[in-house]
Amino acid sequence: MTDGRTTGGVVIRELRRLRVGDSPPLSWAAFAAIIVFCLVMLYLPWEAWSGGFGDRDVYIKRFGDFRPEPPRTFIGGALSFVTNEVLWDKGVRWCTSKLHLSAEFVFGAISFLCLFVFSKYLVSRHGIASLLFLVNPLVVVFAFSQLRMALAVSLLLLALFWRGHWLLAALLISIACCIHTAAILFLFMFFAAKLLLDMLSAVKMNGLLLWLGLVAIGIAVVLVIGPFRAGILSKVGDRRAEYVMATQGIKFSLFWFALLFTTAAQTKKYLQAEKNAVAVVFLSVFTFAAFLNVSNGRFLAAAYPMIISSMFALGTRSKAPILIAYGLYTAVHWCYWMHWV
Repeated sequence: MTDGRTTGGVVIRELRRLRVGDSPPLSWAAFAAIIVFCLVMLYLPWEAWSGGFGDRDVYIKRFGDFRPEPPRTFIGGALSFVTNEVLWDKGVRWCTSKLHLSAEFVFGAISFLCLFVFSKYLVSRHGIASLLFLVNPLVVVFAFSQLRMALAVSLLLLALFWRGHWLLAALLISIACCIHTAAILFLFMFFAAKLLLDMLSAVKMNGLLLWLGLVAIGIAVVLVIGPFRAGILSKVGDRRAEYVMATQGIKFSLFWFALLFTTAAQTKKYLQAEKNAVAVVFLSVFTFAAFLNVSNGRFLAAAYPMIISSMFALGTRSKAPILIAYGLYTAVHWCYWMHWV
């Protein structure tokens, strides 16, 4: 029989050993750096600096301590259970009513998990210094305000880490899809990119044609979430068939447009790497959705670790200009986000 300290030690050891592709497990120093980074990010007053987190305020009002309602019995079929994202409501209410945890604590745990998996992905591949790239308003808003999607994406990344344990990975994916249905779309984009890579791996073609194939997947997704969205969601009875969501402005998006088209000039070997191919698909969705006035910010945030990793993998001639441009873009973004300009 194990005590709490032994169980805790096993959990910490397994988290440190989580693998990302062919990357080695984290050293204890890197693991400690990630924990410290996540805790510092967790306790900084981001909400006060930014002027408020709209989505977080809605969740606090819904699940706040002043009315910790227990989870209600769901009446409906399996499809309805997924499309209504019932697991989010039931999970949070179970934590607040049964475990007597405050909504703030639950949301803080979700933010920590999101920051941890993002950090793990980057540090496993690019070292401790890559944590600096997570100090970005996109990540802050995603981890601390867009909590439901942050939790779903975190579970998908954990499934990616544990892909060798198919049963555990399948469970994490199932939970993620019942928390936020966008997880289904993200999975489609991931597997579509992998399928394209597998289909074209033995075909002699240059990198540009492979890039165009990945971009085509992104354009198809934009059509589904744009012109065809209302019809598809109304057929499955999704409540968001008539929702209108904000789109990131063109000026804000210029750097990410430039990054997408920079990847077109990379070698076929670059595009055949899974993380780079997936990054191209997500960047394509973000880019073309902006021009069709379709909500696109979530695609950038959801694939942020892969997109940053794809920047590090750029060829020598492209990497330096892109990293300098990223630094300038991030500085400007912080100025606007903190209302300094």
